[in-house]
Amino acid sequence: MRRVVDAQERKLAQLKGVMSCVERVRAIEGEATDLLRALESHEAQVDAETVLGRFDDEFDRLLGDFAGEYEEMGLDEVVVGAVAPLLRRLWASWDPLASPSYTVPQLKRFRKLFRIDKDALPVASATSDPHAEAERLAEARKRQGERQMSPYETLLWTVWLPRVRSAINNSWSPSDPGPAVEFYTAWIPLLPSFVRDNILDQLVLPKVSSAIADWSPSAAKRGAAPPLHTLVFPWLEHAGERMDMVLDEAKRKVRSWLKASKARDGVPQGLDAWKTAFSKSDWDTLLLKHVLPQLGALLREQFVVNPRSQDLAPLEAVLAWRLLLRSSMLSQLLEAEFFPKWGDALYVWLTSEPNLEQVAEWYSWWKSYFPEEVVALSGVSRGFRKGLDLMNQAMALGDDAKYRLKKPDFASKHDRSRAPSSSSTPKASSRVPPPRAPLTATAAEDPDDITFRSVVEELAAAANLVFLPTGKVAPQGQATFRVSRGVDGKGGVTVYLEDDVVWLLEKGGEYSPVSVEDMVKRASGGARS
Repeated sequence: MRRVVDAQERKLAQLKGVMSCVERVRAIEGEATDLLRALESHEAQVDAETVLGRFDDEFDRLLGDFAGEYEEMGLDEVVVGAVAPLLRRLWASWDPLASPSYTVPQLKRFRKLFRIDKDALPVASATSDPHAEAERLAEARKRQGERQMSPYETLLWTVWLPRVRSAINNSWSPSDPGPAVEFYTAWIPLLPSFVRDNILDQLVLPKVSSAIADWSPSAAKRGAAPPLHTLVFPWLEHAGERMDMVLDEAKRKVRSWLKASKARDGVPQGLDAWKTAFSKSDWDTLLLKHVLPQLGALLREQFVVNPRSQDLAPLEAVLAWRLLLRSSMLSQLLEAEFFPKWGDALYVWLTSEPNLEQVAEWYSWWKSYFPEEVVALSGVSRGFRKGLDLMNQAMALGDDAKYRLKKPDFASKHDRSRAPSSSSTPKASSRVPPPRAPLTATAAEDPDDITFRSVVEELAAAANLVFLPTGKVAPQGQATFRVSRGVDGKGGVTVYLEDDVVWLLEKGGEYSPVSVEDMVKRASGGARS
């Protein structure tokens, strides 16, 4: 019996302590209200800490000394009831975009008192399927039970959110995402999930989607519109899967943008930011279809190798794309379109009684002109090696070079002529330094995940082959790929991959298993499929 009496006395003492604390909170509310009125008369935006900081001690006592009673008695209603009138006045003149963190530090200190996201219900998305959203809400209610908003949620919904809605709808432009992103990031820890969803689904993403629809490359080039990625990327980490539709819409813009762009004008501002937004195969397909043919035509039609007066503009325009192109594409492009012209000029010079020291300097200049990662590409290093071999042969032949020097095929992926042995060309090493050992064609590429497909892709790239999805499937249902030499994607072989085996489409229409080496050999010039 004594224990029961003691327990009742302790409980009564706790209740008296709670009542005393509540009375003190209400007294502080009155003091803070008077202070706020005084400050409002001569301050455009009152310092929130001066007003709300007065509650710190009593709020800490409520949660520290009366934790059990806090939830049992619903004391969050007392806390919110005390600060709500003050926050209503503080937020009345608040511009969320100009002062995104206003009252955030103070409310973060009170966060545990607000019981944020306790049994929060989701809100339907404006852009989602209505039936799916209805099912989502029904399931949420079934799990959590029908309930009213908490006092804190009611405060946000009725006082805070209208202020935010007005600022975003009337003052914010997606072309300047910074203020809205800073605001949203600052308030995330203080917002229940359904309020966060409402801000994104009802306020932010509709404006972003509209801005993407209105965006045009010509406007961006004139400076009348921002780079496309600045409309989208700032929200990716915050919006999650709900950004998928917006991102897909932006990718369609990028495809149209590339289709209309002129590669000779260089890389459009902001395009490089989109490389990581696409899968590697999709990105390669885009460039293969819209950019690579233009770059090939640019070198073929406008670039001339002239040792006396070299115009580098067409080549500079091509190299501007090097960070966006798969290294094997760039390697093949330069080997097919640059080195035949470069080799022709070198051959004509070597068969015209040249000053070999000048030729060596010209060779060295060209090799140093290209960035190191470009020189390391297999097609480029092969082209320079052929040039070096040709120079060594010319020096070995001496005066007979004009009659006996054979011109190699600089467009070929094979060295058809090699320099004579060092014993027959004793002066070659003193005139022209030997080239560095070339790296593989894939050295400049980002490593893929180690999968069978990535291994096949890398081996194809090392052989200067393009490995791209066809968008079709084999009779067995597997996705098929085209492995080819040409920048136009023609020729080559069709394959699919299954259980670490390459299956190749034969002329009879049947697929047969082949080794990766056989696939590379046939795609490079063996039997066509």
